[in-house]
This record gives sequence, structure tokens and C-alpha cells, in this order.
Amino acid sequence: FQAEDGIRDLVRSRGLGDVYKRQLLMGDLVDTIVNYSQKKSYDLIIIKKAERKANRLGLFNQNDADKIIANSYCPIITINENWNEKGIKNIFLPIDLSQKSGKKISWALYLAQKFRSKVHIVSALKAPVNLETSLAYKKAEQIQKHFNKNYVECAFEIIETFDKKPYEAVLEAIEKRKSDLVMVMTHKENFSFDKTIGTFATEIIHEAKMPIFTFIPDPDTIFNSFIKIIDSDNTLG
Repeated sequence: FQAEDGIRDLVRSRGLGDVYKRQLLMGDLVDTIVNYSQKKSYDLIIIKKAERKANRLGLFNQNDADKIIANSYCPIITINENWNEKGIKNIFLPIDLSQKSGKKISWALYLAQKFRSKVHIVSALKAPVNLETSLAYKKAEQIQKHFNKNYVECAFEIIETFDKKPYEAVLEAIEKRKSDLVMVMTHKENFSFDKTIGTFATEIIHEAKMPIFTFIPDPDTIFNSFIKIIDSDNTLG
């Protein structure tokens, strides 16, 4: 119970009183965490990043952390063991500008307002285009204006990726920016029935060194009311 004492001391040092509660549960790790968090209507789960292990074919198996993320009814923050708390002042938001992104934008706006953070949007494009006249650039400008209209400082960057995969280019941008939090949606919007994490999200979750905030397209928590309010005024698609 040494870890428990450390958590309690940390909470008390922040003037939060005795808000820490320990609960011992029995059963399958993934099912127990997912079902218990849904039953209690928790708003957030925090877990440590797990090491990926390859099978005999050289392919990575989905570990317990991945399964919890893929099946969770509420958002999850994954951190690595070397993370040091310094606040959330800069949020990194990778967006596929060819796909719907309304929920991701709404979540980023909510968190940025909550923590008074800046948002940096990055999108990776494979096709060679004139960026400043492209539809992707125009949509990125529209998203930026949406954040600014809601009093959140926002910048965007479009990366051309000819010799690498989109997640590789985004990981390089994440490392360059040294953001405090990276936001990733585990499934494409309208595809939340799939219980596996997409390749892009998986690579970002495991390879980025900073905390990763993951969520399903329709978070089933108390936060959902806030997101719906924000999203109702969001016409970005």
C-alpha cells in the first residue's frame, strides 16, 4: 500500500482533502475496469502506457491497456513512467482534414478552455497540393477561427508526407512541439462500434512520450453534456 500512501499524500498536498478512495476488484482486468467505470459513471481513467510485445509473426499483440482504451465508455489518459507533471498549457491536436472531426474539435475546445491552454493542430497530407489554395488549408483556417472565436489561441500546420506514413510524420511533429497533451480519437466518427484501436491512434499512443488523451466519438459521461452544448454550435462537420 506504499503507492496508495503516495497518492493520498499528493492529493492532500493540493488541498483536496480526503477525495482519494481505494477499491479492490476481482475478475478479468479489462472487463472489470471497463464495466466498473461505466457502472460508476466515471469521467476519466488514467493508466500507464504498456510495453508492446510482438508475436511469432512479428506483429504487435493488443495488450490490456489497448483493450481498455478501445472498449472504455469514458476518456482515458495514458502516461509513461517518466512523465513529470507541469500542467497542460499546450495541446497537440492531430486531425485528418478529409474526415469528420467535430467531436475531436469539441473535446479540444473544452479542455483548452478548462486548462487555459493553447491548441496546435497538425494534419498530414500525402497528395502534392498547393497548400494555401487547398481545401485542407481552408478547413484548417476555419477550425482555427472556431477556436479563436471561443477565446482559445490556436495555430495549425499541414505536413506533406511523401516518404513516410501519416503517423510517423505526426510523431515527429509531436516530438518537435513538446506539447503537454496529445489528443487522439480511438475510432473514426460514426465507427465507434469497432472494438479495436486504429493503426494511427495505436502508434501515437505507444510512441509519443507525453500523456495521450483518448476518447471514443460519443463519450458516455457527464462531460457529454458539455460536449453536446459546444458541438451544437459547431458547423465544421
